[in-house]
Amino acid sequence: MSKNTEIWFIFPGMGRTWEGMEKSILNLEPFRESIQSQAQTLKLFNVDLFQLLFPNQRQESRSSLELYTVCVTAVQIAFIDLLKSFKIYPTGIVGHSVGEIACAYSDGCSTRDETIKIAYAHAKACRIARSIPGAMVSVGLSAEDISERLHQRSKQLFLACYNSPISVTISGPESEVTSLANELQEEGVFVKQLYCAGLAQHTELIQANAEEFERNLKTFASVTQKLRTNRWKSTSVCEKNWDSDAAKFYSSDYLVKNMVNPVLFQQAIDHIPKNAIVVEIASLCNLQCVLRHSLPNHRILCLGLKNREDDLITEVYRSINELLIFQPNPQIQILVDQYFGICFDNYNISRSIRNEANLLCETSAIEFFVNLILRKSTPQTFRVAQVIHLQPTTALATVRQCVLLNPSVENLELHIIMARPDLEDCCVCPEIFKSDKISINFLNLHLFNLPIDLLILDSFDFSTMTHILENTHYVILKGNSFSKIPPGFKCFARKRMLGKQCALFQRLQGNVTLF
Repeated sequence: MSKNTEIWFIFPGMGRTWEGMEKSILNLEPFRESIQSQAQTLKLFNVDLFQLLFPNQRQESRSSLELYTVCVTAVQIAFIDLLKSFKIYPTGIVGHSVGEIACAYSDGCSTRDETIKIAYAHAKACRIARSIPGAMVSVGLSAEDISERLHQRSKQLFLACYNSPISVTISGPESEVTSLANELQEEGVFVKQLYCAGLAQHTELIQANAEEFERNLKTFASVTQKLRTNRWKSTSVCEKNWDSDAAKFYSSDYLVKNMVNPVLFQQAIDHIPKNAIVVEIASLCNLQCVLRHSLPNHRILCLGLKNREDDLITEVYRSINELLIFQPNPQIQILVDQYFGICFDNYNISRSIRNEANLLCETSAIEFFVNLILRKSTPQTFRVAQVIHLQPTTALATVRQCVLLNPSVENLELHIIMARPDLEDCCVCPEIFKSDKISINFLNLHLFNLPIDLLILDSFDFSTMTHILENTHYVILKGNSFSKIPPGFKCFARKRMLGKQCALFQRLQGNVTLF
């Protein structure tokens, strides 16, 4: 992968939120501000977005489609705004089902205010009375394998979503869908019940809901017809008709088609080039298996959770850092535009104690970052430098381990730079660093002038290191280094880890984005 690697956003439409899931993510300022803005818009309709996302107690209304559509879309909008704050923009966009509402915002066809109003209009249309309850199931069969079976059983069972070559979604009356699901399970076929709020979505059975949606769009939202960019690959219109006005233009008519037409997801993701980075964006990313099967040569990320046991902040933090590596015009820089680095805090807040938990977190962060660099550039010789007070630290040991496990790197050059001349005679290299693959040099800070792939810094005065930074591609900042970052050095820091020190620095310098 290179800095020209394409980044594709995937917006799923089917995926539930649950009580309190998004709450930790409000620590990210751009995300929080986006949710607050949307909440203000929804107050026009007497909808409390914060109560929907973070209810005091689970209520019956949480199973309604008002929660389903509005909350899923609101979180996706907020994630888009978060990525924009890091100057991360997609090369391509694909939406699955209701996910195309967020596509419109990401593509610039609608504003944040308009997009959440459209989600509300959709949710309200889905709440009108239904005479026959609907159901949806995901089935582990190809469209060809299931189609004939559907025709033989009932005219009211529909292929609602073409997810992948071996995954489809069936939609129809609840009794019919349940009967088919039981039959398939007895045959050993994978079947998963999907939450659909009692609607046979993406079928002609919800035509009354679609008509209500069209009326609601005129009442609650202002949808202006706009030409969609080539980035947005339609899943609501068959590819052979992509040149038609119905596909080229974003409009109320397009949104209504999205509600009743089958989801042609596979045709859209077939346009994602090999080796692209694919980012699924949702509170709970439920298309991971589909994406990994359909796109085996791609890096699949999840801006959200893969399961409820994960930590949302950690997953988002990890995905954003990886995306920043491959941006053609990275926001994070080191003094000179042609070089850029990423700032990691080392989770070590205490100045006197480094307990096991802190050490494990630091090791994990550095290991993740080093592996990203190696995957991006795959150098035969990897040059690492660390400015030290006395002995090489755990960070350097972590780098060493990553390099030794990477077969593409033939040599590791460790340049240990002494902060003071009087350290030259007393600094020794631990046995752990000795290997046939490793060469080690001890050098004076002021005499060092070699190009470096990765520089590890602790608490040092940046003014004495300009000559090193100008020849460095990546930097990991640790500990109290944040307090000495010079103006012009843009960095990102975790607010809950750096606390008052980073907040004070932000007020003084104004070039730290806290998240």
